[in-house]
Amino acid sequence: DLLVLNHFIGPTAVGMHQAGMRIFLGGAQIANVLGNVALPKLAAANGSNNYTSNLHGKVQLAFIASGAAFGLALCFGAELIVGILYGNQYKELIKILPWFGLLFFIRFLVAASGLILTAQGSQSARAKVSLIHWLIILCSSIFLVDKYGNIGWIQALIVGNIFLAFTY
Repeated sequence: DLLVLNHFIGPTAVGMHQAGMRIFLGGAQIANVLGNVALPKLAAANGSNNYTSNLHGKVQLAFIASGAAFGLALCFGAELIVGILYGNQYKELIKILPWFGLLFFIRFLVAASGLILTAQGSQSARAKVSLIHWLIILCSSIFLVDKYGNIGWIQALIVGNIFLAFTY
């Protein structure tokens, strides 16, 4: 994030992005909790088709619901969140937070599938797909960051994560 944004738009954009990313990462702790609860159950159930399918659905629903709730809070509560946490000097972040909200939702959609793949022992496949994911982000960021600034970087992350969602 820092290298791309600093190169294309400068240190002010980096600061704005990092402010939004702190909120994003705070919400992302939900994924750690869900993952720590679900991974042992998924790994233990691996191979039991009926139970595994039901458990996969529950894990995906938990991740999607959590991602949607926090993502929507970022979208519709941007002004309130920025006002409370950062004040007037970060008003620009109000326009950026809804994009973080969309990214948050898509990341949680992807995280559930990634967790299931990990429980099935498919880490090497995940690593290969992740490499392509980052190449897509970097390639799309050349155009998007140059054209849309900070929001363009988040859009590039969204594009890459949509690729992951379809690939997983």
